[in-house]
Amino acid sequence: MKRLVVLFLFLEGLSCLSAQNQQAFIREMTGTVELKVPGSADWIPGKKGSRVLPNTVISTGFRSTALLAVGDSTIAVQPLTRLSLEELIKQAGTERASLNLHTGRIRAQVAPPAAGSIEFSVRSPMATASVRGTAFNFDTLNLEVRKGAVSFAPAIQGTASSRPVLVRAGESSRIDADSGRVLSPQAAAETSRTPPALPGREAAAALKTAVPQGSLAVQVTLESE
Repeated sequence: MKRLVVLFLFLEGLSCLSAQNQQAFIREMTGTVELKVPGSADWIPGKKGSRVLPNTVISTGFRSTALLAVGDSTIAVQPLTRLSLEELIKQAGTERASLNLHTGRIRAQVAPPAAGSIEFSVRSPMATASVRGTAFNFDTLNLEVRKGAVSFAPAIQGTASSRPVLVRAGESSRIDADSGRVLSPQAAAETSRTPPALPGREAAAALKTAVPQGSLAVQVTLESE
């Protein structure tokens, strides 16, 4: 019995050793970048080379940016953005990174480790973007995929409208403000091309103003040099 307990503890120790914490740090930055580390209520100034531990919150000011190295991936944090790194570990050749985009916009370049794979996700109050090697832009509501593919799902799960949508390179998607569901790339492209409709009276008044009744005279004067 003692041998079994010792063997179990030994195997559990090997499992813990195989789950290695990866490093994240600020590679480049401009302007005002602040960090709030776990267990502290104070913000500290960030600088080039600052380590970003799990559960650390990164905040950028007006006209400020930060380029984060997150394992083998890079995250370009845009101005007026607040982002937290929730998890970054590597286990059995798979790198797993999880981020929380509170506000603002990021541009992610996701890359798997050498001879390995990656599970990378960014969630916001409205949606979650999950990828396995790609490049995309995300601003908590709108998603633009530049390379690869992203599984895009609303934050509220368990309903018929909570199914994830696969967004491929060159496509975009967004969260519908009325229903809370993720629009397909085709629906998102269609709504972006359709101007919003005005209420009946306002539409009629606008049409009446834009297209006056009666004749129209246009006078053009040409002046010679």
